[in-house]
Amino acid sequence: MTLVRPRPGEEHEVRTGSRSANWHFLRSALALLGAAAKTEHVEIAMYEGLIRKAEAMGADDIVALLEENLEQEKHTLEEVKQAAQKLSKELATQTA
Repeated sequence: MTLVRPRPGEEHEVRTGSRSANWHFLRSALALLGAAAKTEHVEIAMYEGLIRKAEAMGADDIVALLEENLEQEKHTLEEVKQAAQKLSKELATQTA
């Protein structure tokens, strides 16, 4: 199986003579995306807690920085969700 690195804006492509190998690759990738989503959820929760604490301390400059990081984590989570949805559709076509 060969994983071809995509150019910006292109999708990953798996070249294999075995449909089963492609299915296993997609399933593994989907599991990794699930782990990434879980990590992002934890990071989001941590930033939200830190923001509440910084607000309670009146540290507005810290709050602003933490809110920037929080938005980055939310954006990353959205990207992970989109990638997982795309892979799920591909996996469904492999099993159909």
